[in-house]
Amino acid sequence: MLQGEGAGHVGLTGLTLDGGNIPLPQRRGLVHCAGGRDIRITDCAILASGGNGIWFEQVSGDVSDNIFTGIATTAVVSFDALGLIVSRNTILGTKRQRHRDFAHRC
Repeated sequence: MLQGEGAGHVGLTGLTLDGGNIPLPQRRGLVHCAGGRDIRITDCAILASGGNGIWFEQVSGDVSDNIFTGIATTAVVSFDALGLIVSRNTILGTKRQRHRDFAHRC
């Protein structure tokens, strides 16, 4: 799990992040960031998360052109975004029938 609080100008590009289906705590993601500015996750593969793929709280930035595979809960969760673009992502092979691909609350 990659975690950051109050981070700024962080980019993940071209990485493969494999959670190994290890269960994650509630309200956590394989990538977890709270209070971040200009967080960019592009062209990554996020695999086998035992919870959410990405969990953001009060984050601005861009989540684009990623592939999410085998995510147990939700691919991308964002609460109280401060200017977040989520686009052109591919979500495959979700674990739960009632899986949500993207959850956002303003």
